[in-house]
Amino acid sequence: MKKIGLFLTGWCRMLLCVGLAALPSASLGARGELLADQRLNLNLSFSSASLREVVSAFTEQTGVVFSYETSLGKRTLSDVHVVIQDAPLEEMLNTLFYDTGISWKIKDHVVALTAIPSSKKKRVDRLRPLSLRQP
Repeated sequence: MKKIGLFLTGWCRMLLCVGLAALPSASLGARGELLADQRLNLNLSFSSASLREVVSAFTEQTGVVFSYETSLGKRTLSDVHVVIQDAPLEEMLNTLFYDTGISWKIKDHVVALTAIPSSKKKRVDRLRPLSLRQP
C-alpha cells in the first residue's frame, strides 16, 4: 500500500511539473505571438448582461483569459455591441471597456479587470477606441 501511495505521489508531481512548464507557452498564439500582439476577431451583442457573461463570450471566441473580483462580475453592462475583425487585443479591450468604469491590464498572460474608483473615472486617460473616433 505504501508503494502505491509513493507511486501516485510521484505521478502527481510529474503531472504538476509538466502542467506548470506548459503555462508560459499558453500565452502564445498559434503563430508564437505574445498575448498583446495577437490579432483576433470578436463579435459580441448583448442588450444588458453581466460582466461575467460578456467576458465568458469574449473568452469563448478568442481564448483570452480574464481575472476579476466576484463583485465586479455581477456588474451589468448595457448595450454591448462589438464587431471587430483582425484587431490587436488592446484595441478590443479599449473598445469593450470604454466608458464602463472598468480598467484592464494584461498581467502574466491574463487580462486583469478592476473597477475604477468614482473619483478617478474622470482622470482615466485611455485612448478612445478607433470604432468610436470621429472622422
